[in-house]
Amino acid sequence: MIIKLPLEIEKVAVVTECWLFNRLAVIQASRYAEDWIASHYNLFMSPEGNFMFGDMEIDLPSYHDEILQRNQIRLCTLSKENIVDTLRDNIRNTRYIVMFIKVNEKRYHEVLLYGFNDEAQAFETVGLSQYRFGAAQIPYTYMEETIEDIKRHLYYEYESIDISSRFQFYVTAFSIQPKYVTDGCVFGAYEKIRHEVCGKIIQSQTVSRYNDSAAESQTLYTGIACLRGLEELLNTELHHGEFHSVFRGLVNNAHAIYEHRSMLYQSMQYICKKWNIDLQNQAYPSMNEYRACCERTQKWMNMTIKYEQTKDPEPLRSIAKEIPEAYDEEYQCLERFLETAEAWFLGHEGLK
Repeated sequence: MIIKLPLEIEKVAVVTECWLFNRLAVIQASRYAEDWIASHYNLFMSPEGNFMFGDMEIDLPSYHDEILQRNQIRLCTLSKENIVDTLRDNIRNTRYIVMFIKVNEKRYHEVLLYGFNDEAQAFETVGLSQYRFGAAQIPYTYMEETIEDIKRHLYYEYESIDISSRFQFYVTAFSIQPKYVTDGCVFGAYEKIRHEVCGKIIQSQTVSRYNDSAAESQTLYTGIACLRGLEELLNTELHHGEFHSVFRGLVNNAHAIYEHRSMLYQSMQYICKKWNIDLQNQAYPSMNEYRACCERTQKWMNMTIKYEQTKDPEPLRSIAKEIPEAYDEEYQCLERFLETAEAWFLGHEGLK
């Protein structure tokens, strides 16, 4: 038997976060892809200097429960004898599997299983090769041979609840919610753009005791203020400063900024589609301007790649120089778009 569940691999909206890629690959293969992406995923920069999707913290596993039905498969119930049949049965019942596997002797990571091939004796998965995701396979025998290593690592070596509480169960079965309601998605898209315009720079302290005033202050950036955060990162690199130990690098951060703006542009298109063609004609100027902003951040991403390859600081200096003007241009065209959308909404009835 050969089964492959529908999956988007080549054009997933987010590739900078593996756990988010796995969910979007499933969502974008469904009829709800446009509705969901238009109305979800804000961007923030963490105190560690990483751009991530969420409001002020990374989105928790429950964030996708509205569209993805999520069921836990207890890792402790899996064994060499039953793991293949258990995973095959779930896939046969149209449930995708996201689980941790043993990549090599030192590394464990989550993978997405979306099918199986009994002729090849392998599960269908997604692999990363030369910075691109593509179809791959994991032999049944490998899953059987490594399941006890996976348990040992997660239960006794990693020893943390963070994976399950902040990212996903050790083994999760996903399926598209059969009754996902899209009625409010256009308003979600509007709020998503408004959240971007209302970007903030937030100073925070983690206080463990009531009278603790010595806690170190941390800075977090949200919405369009993330551009200020990017400028800080560029200056740190240009002046040979130190980054946090979990810093993901300039290329990953520039890529996340581009991904976010691409999805914001989709939000603008979605509002126009849902709220009458008249809005399209009125909103085109600000939409065209924002498309140019997206293209600029794509250029920045390529410039950070060039810097990583050559260590010539000039591309970073160029980006830093462009940021203040880019900030103002993005703010103005997003604000104009919101004003146009609000005016149209208040002046019309019978929205689709």
